[in-house]
Amino acid sequence: MPVHFLFRGLLAFALAVSTVIVGQPATAAPDPRLKRVEAQVADLESKAESAAEDWNLARSKLRASQ
Repeated sequence: MPVHFLFRGLLAFALAVSTVIVGQPATAAPDPRLKRVEAQVADLESKAESAAEDWNLARSKLRASQ
């Protein structure tokens, strides 16, 4: 899967999350969903970075083999 699709998906997810978070009223206690979403975003960022590295390595190997 091309890396730009992963980044596009991650961006869409982050925008959706930010829309939900911004739309919430300010409260004294932080919403526990925020921590869960932040963890999901961090996980997706890590996976996207790993996929980009894998893509670059595969592309380098392909070019070297040609």
